[in-house]
Amino acid sequence: MKKTFVFAAICAALFMANSAKAQLGINAGYLNNKETNKIDYKLLPSIESDFTMNGFYLGVDYNINLKFGLGIDLGVNFEYLGGSKDEGATLHERFTGISIPILANYKIDLGFGKVGVFVGPNFGIGLSNKGWFNDNKDAKIDYYGDDNESLNLNDNTVELGYDRLQFGLTFGAAVQIFHYRINVAYTTGLNNVAPDKYQNDISKMESKSNNLIVGVGYVF
Repeated sequence: MKKTFVFAAICAALFMANSAKAQLGINAGYLNNKETNKIDYKLLPSIESDFTMNGFYLGVDYNINLKFGLGIDLGVNFEYLGGSKDEGATLHERFTGISIPILANYKIDLGFGKVGVFVGPNFGIGLSNKGWFNDNKDAKIDYYGDDNESLNLNDNTVELGYDRLQFGLTFGAAVQIFHYRINVAYTTGLNNVAPDKYQNDISKMESKSNNLIVGVGYVF
């Protein structure tokens, strides 16, 4: 039964790709990321904090235009984010990653361009997420390190064990004039990326990220 479903899905995708007009695009823009961390204790009040980073993204997308203004956008983006926050000492953080949006869209043809809206899942893969306090880069924080030790004495790095994989929902709007495109989007994180070692009978930790995206692009 599963093989039949997969075969039917592949055939449907091939049919849509062959019967629809496809366009390749390149894009870049501004990213604003807000990460929210919350720890719920069994016997103590909850603690909540947030951290904001700004940066940019560069990417390519492949748009499959279907009928009646509907379409599918497949994208791959490289992301860079950085930020600082005063926590008594100043915490600095740098992030690089890849996002893979799969978006359904609806567009209205204006003759000289298009205006449309889009929504769909967005899969994120963290490549690197490092931090340090003040100007002391020799004492690092590795948010993805997961050797089950709180401190790696070999290189003086605190390893936290956050999940590299993120899943979110992206929605937004875009305007295309001739080959040039402007888009505004928002991605809300859906999965908890907090380390498993902080989930126990005493406390539960939740960490999620939301992104504001403003970009420009060129459609071939």
